[in-house]
Amino acid sequence: MRRKTILLALLMLLSSSALLRAGTEIIAHRGASGLAPENTLASFARAVEIGADWFELDVWLSKDDSLMLMHDESVARTTGAGGTIPTMTYDQLRSLDAGSWFSPLFAGEKIPTLAEALDLALRASYRVGVVIEIKSNAATVVDKVIAAVQQRGMQGRVIISSFNSSHISKSKQLDPSIQVQLFGSITLAQIRQVDGIGGEWVGTNGAITAALLDSAHARGMKMNKWTINSASEMLTLIKQGVDAITTNFPDIARALVDTTPPGEVVLLPPVVDETRIGLSWLPAEDPESTSITYEIYRGTQAHPEILLATVTDTTAYIDETRRESQQYFYRIRAKNVAGLYSPAWSNEVQATTAPDLRPPQVTAVRAYGRPDHLVISFNERVDGESARAAANYQIGPGVTVHSARLALDSLSVMLDTTPLADKSSYTLTITGVKDQAIHPNPIIEPLPVPFTYMPYRPGLVAAWDFDQEDGNNLPDHSGNANHGALQNGIAWSGGHTGNGLLFDGVDDYILVPASSSLDINTQGITLSLWTWMAYAPNDLPGAYGPLYDSESDTYVLYEDKGIHELRFKVTTTVSAERPGIRGSELSAGEWVHLVGLYDGANAMIYLNGELKDTHPLTGTVKAGQIATIGKTGGAYFKGRIDDIQIYNRALSAEEILFLYDGREITSSASRDPHQPEEFGLSQNYPNPFNPSTTLNYRLSRRELVDLAVYDLLGRRIADLVHELQGPGQYQATWDGLDKNGLPAGSGLYFCKLKSGGRTITRAMTLIK
Repeated sequence: MRRKTILLALLMLLSSSALLRAGTEIIAHRGASGLAPENTLASFARAVEIGADWFELDVWLSKDDSLMLMHDESVARTTGAGGTIPTMTYDQLRSLDAGSWFSPLFAGEKIPTLAEALDLALRASYRVGVVIEIKSNAATVVDKVIAAVQQRGMQGRVIISSFNSSHISKSKQLDPSIQVQLFGSITLAQIRQVDGIGGEWVGTNGAITAALLDSAHARGMKMNKWTINSASEMLTLIKQGVDAITTNFPDIARALVDTTPPGEVVLLPPVVDETRIGLSWLPAEDPESTSITYEIYRGTQAHPEILLATVTDTTAYIDETRRESQQYFYRIRAKNVAGLYSPAWSNEVQATTAPDLRPPQVTAVRAYGRPDHLVISFNERVDGESARAAANYQIGPGVTVHSARLALDSLSVMLDTTPLADKSSYTLTITGVKDQAIHPNPIIEPLPVPFTYMPYRPGLVAAWDFDQEDGNNLPDHSGNANHGALQNGIAWSGGHTGNGLLFDGVDDYILVPASSSLDINTQGITLSLWTWMAYAPNDLPGAYGPLYDSESDTYVLYEDKGIHELRFKVTTTVSAERPGIRGSELSAGEWVHLVGLYDGANAMIYLNGELKDTHPLTGTVKAGQIATIGKTGGAYFKGRIDDIQIYNRALSAEEILFLYDGREITSSASRDPHQPEEFGLSQNYPNPFNPSTTLNYRLSRRELVDLAVYDLLGRRIADLVHELQGPGQYQATWDGLDKNGLPAGSGLYFCKLKSGGRTITRAMTLIK
């Protein structure tokens, strides 16, 4: 509370004093080390969340030549263990707890590698830099550091720092494009020395005089002052014209340096599609901020004060109101990373939903796993009586529908049928199903939906589809009898498709007894599930939000408040790794697909079919037979979970895409007969191509459109379209460059078009 009060007072002071930024950069010392354990991924991630220009770290070389991050040569201060980094191996160092000393919230935080820190910087939503202080005097340490930087193409985003002038001199010799910095109580002679080797920075813990500053600036060099944690000292240095401040508290520095709030938001006229309202706006201007968050307010009267949604770094939002003929008012305000709001609300817009005049549309068919079970998802809630009438569904050829059950959220229908044949094509025909409009709209013309039934993938050890409606048991459909027992009154609810379970975050969980099939004991594992989170990681009331946990934390999916990520932890006979998804990429209150995967060489985590993080790892997955869903230790999950699958092998990127959007279903979205145009994506032309190719797509209604390019690993490498577009024909071109403007390599790529819950994917080949 005291820190918040101090920051608020500083912001009020600055807003009244018209103090300008003056170009001062913020370097987070050992990460945000005043807020998280130093030299850990949690500390670096916190620095990025605050919006530091750089985060600084310390590098040593281990006994087996791994670049490890720690300030001291001894591991004692931050791990409580004995030994020094040069005398310990990577595995020995990774087995230590580098977080508990700071706070129990960070228990289990590992000593990271330089590669992990650089990769974290690359994943940031803005171009954050990394200051690498070389502590080790090993003969090869500079060579290895430079190689790690070059391997990732980060030469322009790194400063090599040292108290040892020979280190920075060698760095310049190996790669002149990388900036260097000499640390110490800097003198005029040392400024001349750094200038002589082509250096760009000097960092001092001594007094900064006008003569020192002028001398550095006259040579085109920058001066960095460390380590400054006092707001008053920061203000003095900013006024003095110091180029950078190194601090343990980048949040204080950010508030002082970024004194300009974001500009006002301009809301554009909303677009109404029956009970859906599409909002879009012009971005707020803020050249000082790395990221802008928009708070959207909605009400049934002017000047709404009820927060509807919070979105970051986007300028569009679809409000699924599900109410007919209702007038809504909207306004928005913007917030930057310093916590400053735009000086005034946006303009206010209003929109009135229209009567629902269209029958329900099919958005997806889940036709995999259980041969006698099919789940149909609709774009709106459907009427119970008509949805439960088995006669309204026909499946050909030769399949009988025994019964139809309506999911608890009325958005899905679960069909029990005679067995479907593996990898066989069928057509589901729907008639008579009505929506829940004021004047219900039935499907009058037979609606055909082609699909292909796909069995579960090889290597399945557990499969819980959550499609019951009641009871205290969760059946396993893998054939391995890993049935779960519901604890403490978990509520059944609507799921992603069909039904799911709602966890209260207090004491709800599912216990799966010990089973040899859950003891993976291989060099591969995949954990897949759908979840609807009540909290994003940053907003958790406690330290963790556990989704799935095996015995002894062998393979786990969980939200981590301390590091602000959703993480997959896998423990092998060699070590443990925790690849993660940034909290800024996750939103509460929407369904997302998560996959944690280990393939014998790397631990990985996917979000909605897209690879988000990779950590090197080897060894065999450790034993972990007992499983809990929604609980780990004394922490409980709040939200909904659906469709969990566990495999004793690593699924391919294509298999993961199938689990996300059912690409092997020949038609996961049916055409609305009331719309003149179909939703579609044509094959790119030319194909194969070099250097560019063109894609044509068509929309049946105004939607938020996302068109992107993915590689074979499921990684999103290029963004082509992300905006609201109306019905019609469109064209987009991919120039063969990735997000960073670098040429993509030869090979197979996938272009994915997503709009209104529908997805189409096309394969394309780049040849060079």
